Amino acid sequence: MNSYEKYRMHPGPYYTVHISHEGAQTYTDLKEAQKVVMNYPDSHPEVHTTWAEADEYRESAPKWEGLYTVDEDGQHRYVVYVTARRDLDYGVGGIGVWFGENNPCNFTGPLEECGISQKRAELFAVYQALQIIDQRSRLEKWQIRLNSKPAIRSLTTELEETRKNHWKNDEGQLVPNADLYFSINRWIFKRTFYGDIFSFKHVCNPLEDGNRQVLLLAERGLDEPLYVSPYDD
Repeated sequence: MNSYEKYRMHPGPYYTVHISHEGAQTYTDLKEAQKVVMNYPDSHPEVHTTWAEADEYRESAPKWEGLYTVDEDGQHRYVVYVTARRDLDYGVGGIGVWFGENNPCNFTGPLEECGISQKRAELFAVYQALQIIDQRSRLEKWQIRLNSKPAIRSLTTELEETRKNHWKNDEGQLVPNADLYFSINRWIFKRTFYGDIFSFKHVCNPLEDGNRQVLLLAERGLDEPLYVSPYDD
């Protein structure tokens, strides 16, 4: 008997996690289902009394309640806010990714890399946002908003300069954060190859709702359960 047949014979209840446009997964153990959405505060397992109900839910298309804008070039884009916070006493960082109110893709989590710099924490947050977009959304045009001018500079001018130099400085050594520059560039290249569009924008108004919400997620991330690094398989 395979695992699929075993689940069908289970008397229930069933717990289905539908956090991706690529499909959903049903569990018979609530703790197992909750673990899948551990760092997604607005994503929750759906409870079903029968396998048929779980089947129907898995086959349904999830609703995307994303933020939407039109940029200065007239391009229609979906918006995601990204930021990072550091605990200077413990030297760890928390990251937040906010797609909109009650959006199941909203993310919060810690970065337990001791002594992490603000720049590196922000690059991690952007990389996490790109992964969520890649794994959980079919939308194609994105505007990634950050409240840090240094972060914007890192993702535009600095990334392009280091890419041209193969992620090395004039002495032939890898520049700081070369691993994240490379990973972010790879993910963006992968998506733009298929026609997706990405842009970065600085949030000038600290009272902007998306900025306030993502700061709360980053602050919460400092105390969340251990975040699995995007490099872990």
